[in-house]
Amino acid sequence: MYGKKSIPLLLGMSLLGTLALTGCGKEAAGGDKPSASANPDRYNNEPATLTFFSNGAGVLTTADLDALVTKPVQAKYPNITTQLVTGTSLDKLIAAGEVPDVILTSNYYLYDMVELGLVSDLSEFIKQEKIDLGKFEPETVNVTKSYGDKGELYGVPYAMNYGLLLYNKDIFDKFAVPYPKDGMTWNQIIELAGKVTRADQGTQYIGLDLQNPTILTRPYGLGVVDAKQEKAVLTTDAYKKVFGLYEQLYKIPGIVEPQKKYTYGIDYFMKEQKTAMFPYWHDSTTARLPQLKEAGKNFNWDLVSFPSFDDKPGVGREIDYHLALVTPTSKNKKAAYAAIKTIDQRRSAKSDE
Repeated sequence: MYGKKSIPLLLGMSLLGTLALTGCGKEAAGGDKPSASANPDRYNNEPATLTFFSNGAGVLTTADLDALVTKPVQAKYPNITTQLVTGTSLDKLIAAGEVPDVILTSNYYLYDMVELGLVSDLSEFIKQEKIDLGKFEPETVNVTKSYGDKGELYGVPYAMNYGLLLYNKDIFDKFAVPYPKDGMTWNQIIELAGKVTRADQGTQYIGLDLQNPTILTRPYGLGVVDAKQEKAVLTTDAYKKVFGLYEQLYKIPGIVEPQKKYTYGIDYFMKEQKTAMFPYWHDSTTARLPQLKEAGKNFNWDLVSFPSFDDKPGVGREIDYHLALVTPTSKNKKAAYAAIKTIDQRRSAKSDE
């Protein structure tokens, strides 16, 4: 069964931007067809097919796209159809001249999108549609603008992601160990990991998978080079603190396998169900739940807040949000703007209630 806290999260990420997109601009009399004189770049309700590509945004299936984009967009603009491009990479799409109209991505990959020439400035669109950026999470707007030399807004944020700590209740129950709690520190979590890292009837259970160091360095605000990008900063006190936590974890017998394996991945937690605790993202968790259910792999799990450092109590994972980009080569920009403006209105309305 799913953990008690997972149920409300199935509604999806916090729709930070969509409430600002709902009801912006004025429609002309006679339905959704707007006045061209008011905004010549507005969608005029002509038939259009928009292609979408998810680059680290957790939109894995057509059903995911339907929930996020297709249903709310077609409810307002029935002449817009959508298509999710899967089974390929952006590099291959670029090489084939088949760049999608809209890319859904994370701020983690925005620099790559800029470098690949896959972004267009949406500032004028936002201005014309009178979209109030003040209703967005401020940091999402600030971070997005930082990717442009002149403060260009290359994407519209539509959802906020949150770090969390997943845990397998069955493993804790097996060894009669109390569950993790909200607000714990990494030192406390590692201590707890030592109590559930055990071998039982031929199965080695892993107490905690910390994956790669960016799990801890990013929320701690650590870069790998100095401000001048001339010197590595991996020997600072802050880095020593991070690496010290990994050292504590790896000293627990059983965390590192005899074959020197020390990181196991999300499938080891969800499918193999041999990891007791796994720091992850809310969005990536909910995206995997249907697959877990279809495979008959449900188990007793739950989640708590992302752990913090002793000297930074309450500071969770680094900012991560999803945003929609309209590619400069799109032949359906007007329809793409309409889709972005309308994205997920139904869930946005629910979040306002």
